Amino acid sequence: PERVSKYQRYSPNERLAILTRWDTLLEHGQRSAFCRELGISPSTVNVWDKQRREGLLIVSDARKNKYVMSKEERVDYRRLQRENERLKAQLDQSEAAVEVLGKASELLAALAKSSQIKAPPLPEQAQVPPAFQSRKRDE
Repeated sequence: PERVSKYQRYSPNERLAILTRWDTLLEHGQRSAFCRELGISPSTVNVWDKQRREGLLIVSDARKNKYVMSKEERVDYRRLQRENERLKAQLDQSEAAVEVLGKASELLAALAKSSQIKAPPLPEQAQVPPAFQSRKRDE
């Protein structure tokens, strides 16, 4: 297995594959070249070999390590994703409405405050002579 990063972590399955190849390398210098190719030290491979001999390095079932959803769970998961998106859109709309209402409230409060400015008092009106006052007609 090829790795890109300087610090590598190999799964138990990858370690066993490396050890299988390690066991086939018998000529002088082949194992060192193999380790350089992988970017690991021969002592690391020796530790893995010891773990394999002691039964500490075993093949793991990849499906056992991963959670696989059933068909019903996938359907439910997709439904929940759609509902989540719908609720997010609804929340965005509600937040926008609250913001608009807040601005409208501020504007109305400013208008109400400006309308409370008192007008200067009017000069006293002269009394209207009785002749000019309107009368109610009796019918």
